[in-house]
Amino acid sequence: MNLSASETRRLFSLLLAVAGVALGVVHAAAAEPAVQVRMPKEPHIYNARENGAKGDGKTDDTEALKQLLALGKDDKQRILYLPNGTYLVSGTLGWSRRRTVIGETRDGVVIKLKDACDGFGNAAAPKPVLHACVKGPYYGNDSQANAAFDNYIQNLTVDTGKGNPGAIAARYTTHNSGLMERVVLRSGDGAGPIGLDLTQTEFGPGMIMNLVVEGFDVGIKAPGNVSNAVFDDILLRGQRKYGLQNDGLPISIRNLRSDNKVPAIKHGPGGQLVLIGAELIGGAADAAAIEAAGTFYLRNVIAKGYKAALQADGQLQAGLGIKEFIPQTGLSKVLDGSPRASLGLPMQDPPPIFHEDPARWKMLKPTGGSDTAMLQQAMDSGAATIYLSSGNYRLDTTVTIPPTVRRIIGGFGAGLGGPRETFGFGDLEKPDNPQVGKGLPFLRVVGQGKEALVLEQVGAGCWPYRAHYLEIASPRPISVRYGLGGHPGGKVTTTAAAKGGALFLLETSADLHINGDYRVFAWQYNPENNPFRPKSGTMQNRTYIRNDGGQVWIFGFKTESPAIHAITKNGGRTEVLGGFFRDHFGGPDYGGEVPYFIVEDASTSATYLQYAWQRGKARALQMVAKKGGKETPMALSPDTFGVQLLRADTGR
Repeated sequence: MNLSASETRRLFSLLLAVAGVALGVVHAAAAEPAVQVRMPKEPHIYNARENGAKGDGKTDDTEALKQLLALGKDDKQRILYLPNGTYLVSGTLGWSRRRTVIGETRDGVVIKLKDACDGFGNAAAPKPVLHACVKGPYYGNDSQANAAFDNYIQNLTVDTGKGNPGAIAARYTTHNSGLMERVVLRSGDGAGPIGLDLTQTEFGPGMIMNLVVEGFDVGIKAPGNVSNAVFDDILLRGQRKYGLQNDGLPISIRNLRSDNKVPAIKHGPGGQLVLIGAELIGGAADAAAIEAAGTFYLRNVIAKGYKAALQADGQLQAGLGIKEFIPQTGLSKVLDGSPRASLGLPMQDPPPIFHEDPARWKMLKPTGGSDTAMLQQAMDSGAATIYLSSGNYRLDTTVTIPPTVRRIIGGFGAGLGGPRETFGFGDLEKPDNPQVGKGLPFLRVVGQGKEALVLEQVGAGCWPYRAHYLEIASPRPISVRYGLGGHPGGKVTTTAAAKGGALFLLETSADLHINGDYRVFAWQYNPENNPFRPKSGTMQNRTYIRNDGGQVWIFGFKTESPAIHAITKNGGRTEVLGGFFRDHFGGPDYGGEVPYFIVEDASTSATYLQYAWQRGKARALQMVAKKGGKETPMALSPDTFGVQLLRADTGR
């Protein structure tokens, strides 16, 4: 839908007024300084100032930082912590995988390339300042490998200096888990080919959030490959060619602000673009703010200064405001009686993370025996922050989390384990095994506290059984960040005591079983679901999301299996914005076709790509809509690639 000038002004005012929906969030989040991050003393955490780097803006810290990034040859996660300072460099800082580079504050930590630096003067042969990931023994020595796991860049600024026309601020790759967060990438003189380069290899699944890119020819460049990326709270300004250039990657973008004369977005036909909430200002009067081709979906877009907000498949669309745009030429499937529009569920940002001095944290280490009593005592101690050092914590029964606990942090490699007969609920290796576990949760949230609980980097598993990761029996807000959730095959459940609560998921993989009045907001949701067995029917009953009367909003949904993606019933509502469904085996090859979605007396809408290894092997059955005992299958050609809208409303 295109808007008139008066409608555009009204929408613009509305978007600025509604917190958490669109543009007001962009202004606040992308431009705000980073929080202060303090790190505990841990063997896998290297403080740059305590290990040879000066950070004084005068000393060349290149070799000191390279040595710290190279420490640890056992393929385990290592963290390079940068206290506030300017770290002058004269070469690329690169690594292969499982590295976190994190600064004390976003604006206080600057990795700065020397002006007119040797090796960065040729725009035809550009070089990055930060490079994750380079070829290495744990990456397979393959520039196209898809095993660059756990690369995190957080809370810092990269400055490419002046006189470096061949400098790329960051060339970034991560897979399945990884995040760039609270980062500024800037060119000292505006020059340079790319600010954030995602094109070198098979980027994704991965997430970029709270990013500012200043200068460069292209602010962000994404490749055309078989994965996906999620962006949230992005500020682009001062680019020379495009703010964001996407050559075909499936990408989901929320809260984008661009201040550019050039087009804010150029989207190629090979992938999919989902854009929710954008303010695109400063444009040239003879250009469109967005140049898009192929599969895309737009909502709540405002352009100022441009000729139009959108040029779709070469055709200029009238108007500077877009409430919702679904190309007429695109593929969509809507149940009779349902509107040709996405559900448009209300969106809500995750609660802020509770920060306090590490001296106040409750620090734990695994004992080598049962850790149940130790963990429960820590939870009941009144401490607000619980830190689990790296290692495996063995539990015998469920640990409950009371309202006094506001943050639980897992050091990389920290995980909960226990008897599969206790915590497991299904045998992945022997699907016909009737002796499955009791399915007790490793963790249970209880109590009526209003303060949010944040779980960071806390995993759980009991292979080969699927693990019950978390049970929510409290209405308090819960945010799970970088949680493995028993991957593959774990689950998060809610009880009646969680009524009215909300769960925020960022980079998580567990299945969701939601009951009653409850809300879920998920970014870069990647349950994946390996292993799988074609023709065996092993995963035939696997369902990622069971939404029984709740509300589930997913922004970026990556899967890799023959499974039902969501069953929504009893008035529930499920909205998927930007799915990448990578079915390794389509159709009857995996033992009978199941739909992605089942909707029973409820509502579901989705926009996504489905990818099959062979042409014609994509899943044909997309959805089954049930109402009053009647079932309606919704199928597409097995050649289908991009689905711009799938919707069914069968509510009571």
